[in-house]
Amino acid sequence: MKLTPLYISQLIPTRLSDIKELDLQNKEINHIEDISACTDLRKLNLSNNLIKSNEAINILRYNRDLSWLNLSKNQLESLAGIENIKSIQVLNVSNNNLNRISIHISECTKLKALILNNNSIKVVENIFGLSELNTIVVSHNQIEKIEGLNKLKKLTKLSASYNEIRVFPKFGENENFKELKINNNKITTIPDHISDCISLSVIDLGNNLISDMKDIQSLSLLRHLTNLNLKGNPISEKEGYREKILELLPNLRILDGVRFDPKFLDRREKRKVMSEIAERELKEKKLGLRPGSLKPDHIKNKKKSDKDVKSDESSSSDSQEVKSDQKVKRFKKNTGKHTSHSKKPQTKSFKNKRFNQETNPRTKK
Repeated sequence: MKLTPLYISQLIPTRLSDIKELDLQNKEINHIEDISACTDLRKLNLSNNLIKSNEAINILRYNRDLSWLNLSKNQLESLAGIENIKSIQVLNVSNNNLNRISIHISECTKLKALILNNNSIKVVENIFGLSELNTIVVSHNQIEKIEGLNKLKKLTKLSASYNEIRVFPKFGENENFKELKINNNKITTIPDHISDCISLSVIDLGNNLISDMKDIQSLSLLRHLTNLNLKGNPISEKEGYREKILELLPNLRILDGVRFDPKFLDRREKRKVMSEIAERELKEKKLGLRPGSLKPDHIKNKKKSDKDVKSDESSSSDSQEVKSDQKVKRFKKNTGKHTSHSKKPQTKSFKNKRFNQETNPRTKK
């Protein structure tokens, strides 16, 4: 299958000059003709095809704005031609037949992400002059060591798992470097120079040959390390392993893929409860049951117990109020008896009335 402007126009009912993205994976394409009519093309996915010739890459040089190119799962044996795509920023050539990183890649000065996993590469080379490079993926190759990473000052992520690496890579002073995946290699110790990467937060060292705490003592220098995997190393089988790691790295939140910080565990428990409630309510609705019918017994008993406690408190309160009312009534009754036997004092109006009767001549006999 040939990739031509006509083929593209049949797939996409729009003007070629307006196309910015093309997804052409799984089209059995083995040849690419000039598609420069797609003048605004920025993203091209050609994964899972039959591309073998480097001319297929070279012809893309006419697409001057092409910045994202996926050629994974093809049959490429070289990167020749890629040097002519000057605008390329993300290049994926994983799962091909590459046995080296050819010098052609060194011309891609704008490259930020290079994905080369699942090839037959033995040496990491010709990339250390790419000053914009921040992501490198070279997993599942045949690499024995990586040198020169100290030249990549913008590097933030390196994935080099499933290789033959014995010596821990040297990154130099790099404040941008945050994520290292170097699991399934043959590393035995972590050197002190890892402290140069002060921002490292994720390290995957699973399935290596680390056997003792002294071999990872240097990790204590990484203040921002929150995610560490040592599963599959001899050290992870030793008694007190987890406690010793947490003592060495108090800021750790994830160890061997298991997250354990309190906030996360609390949120997870709440999500679990909400999910159980939603599932129960849905089941009740389907069965036509009264809401709450399928609540677990321990929840029902707890609510009943709480209700009984409230009822007891209410009864106790009512009893105290009754006793208080009785005391008030007795007090009033006793007070009333006392005042009925005592002589009431004469009021001023009564005295005046008596005086008037005595002094008024009409009242005299």
